[in-house]
Amino acid sequence: MCLNISNSCFLFLWSFHLHLSPSRSSS
Repeated sequence: MCLNISNSCFLFLWSFHLHLSPSRSSS
């Protein structure tokens, strides 16, 4: 899984998720 690589994957997925639903994250 991505966890095997590093936090980079997590950050990437997180950013991607934020782009998909920016209205959901008001932080």
